[in-house]
Amino acid sequence: MMAAHLAKLSGHDPLTIDQTIVMAATRKKLEHPIYEKALQHFPGDGSFVLRAAQDGYTVFGLRREGSIDMQVFHRRSAIEPVSRRPHWMQAMAGYRPVDVPAHLIPKTGSQYVYAAPKGQMTDGVPADIVLLRAGRTAPKFMLPPGEYTYGILK
Repeated sequence: MMAAHLAKLSGHDPLTIDQTIVMAATRKKLEHPIYEKALQHFPGDGSFVLRAAQDGYTVFGLRREGSIDMQVFHRRSAIEPVSRRPHWMQAMAGYRPVDVPAHLIPKTGSQYVYAAPKGQMTDGVPADIVLLRAGRTAPKFMLPPGEYTYGILK
């Protein structure tokens, strides 16, 4: 992990925060077992961190003991009816819904399509990727303001 390399180089133990293990998933069976229990126990709207009774934080789902210091629990986000994407993408990140170009929507089967910032190198990371299925309403890309090129992931 990057934090381990930083600690070795600097001699300081950096604070490491995970935001990926205890969060909503596309299917509940894929979520960490503690996720739903924690949401019920700590009602509210915002994200939260569990603090242990002793110094430190309670950390779940570690692959290696001591690899992270704390975990942020993010609550489920409503799906926006127009974009068919999570509410936080517009409300918190300021992204805007953008239609998938019609020529990329498959007539049969399914395919992933991407939006990449215009002028970005071909091996760059796309700004967004969506799965399109023939005969279903296409989700919208959620993108920050700017110009984009679109393509099919192969």
